[in-house]
Amino acid sequence: MSAHPSQPRIGAPVPTFKAAALSGNPAFTFDTIAGRAVLIAFLGSAGAEPSRLALEELMRHRTLFDHVNACFFGVTCDPADEAQGRIAQSLPGIRHFLDYDRTVSQLFGVLAGETYQPQWLVLDRTLRMLARFPITETVRAIAALQQTIASQNDHGWAP
Repeated sequence: MSAHPSQPRIGAPVPTFKAAALSGNPAFTFDTIAGRAVLIAFLGSAGAEPSRLALEELMRHRTLFDHVNACFFGVTCDPADEAQGRIAQSLPGIRHFLDYDRTVSQLFGVLAGETYQPQWLVLDRTLRMLARFPITETVRAIAALQQTIASQNDHGWAP
């Protein structure tokens, strides 16, 4: 998948931002989660079939998201996701951002005009982007996250 001009590049730090977290902080500061591998799903809407299936597959790997080695953030632009319970905070390690104005999605380059491009991002513990996958490639995204977790556990870390 080629990078949109505003998309973070592989190996580059991702943008910092504050956003409302579902069932949590109305101004969650994203860079406070440094120190663990991160999987982000830009869902658009969890009601869309590809995003719904991606979240189902993600939950089959729930034990990965312990908030010590890895965490997950979903990004939704659809208020119905919250209202209909299609997304849920599950601590430790699983949170969702409410991006109703699409500010975060735009910051990460997942919008092509008005078209939302659901996708996965895998970040290392320094919040550098390691991989980007279409939302339909959940298995590959989770495998990349598992590889990231394994490699970060091979080296010392002092935040």
